[in-house]
Amino acid sequence: MSTAEKRRLTPAEYLAIEVASEGRHEFYDGEIFAMGGGSYWHNLVKDNLARGLGNRLASRGCTVLTSDQRVKVDATGLYTRHGSAKSLTSAHEANLV
Repeated sequence: MSTAEKRRLTPAEYLAIEVASEGRHEFYDGEIFAMGGGSYWHNLVKDNLARGLGNRLASRGCTVLTSDQRVKVDATGLYTRHGSAKSLTSAHEANLV
C-alpha cells in the first residue's frame, strides 16, 4: 500500500481538464470526481420539472438551471454541474462557471 499523498489540483487545473474532457466531473478540495450520465427517463423528468418551475418562477425574476450548468458554490468551494434547489438555493450562493 502506498503512503504517498495524492497531489491536489487547483481550480484552474480542474477547469482546463474539464474543458478538454468528453465526460462531466465535479471538483472539490483538489479532487475530481466523475459524474454519471442521465437516462432518457431521468432527463424527461428533469426537463419537465425545470420547465414547470421556470414557468411558475418567471414573474419573480428567477431562473431555473438544469444540471448542464457548471457552478462554483462559494461557501464550500465545490465546482459542480447541478441545478437542484438541494445544493443551490440562490444565485447569490454560487458563481456560474
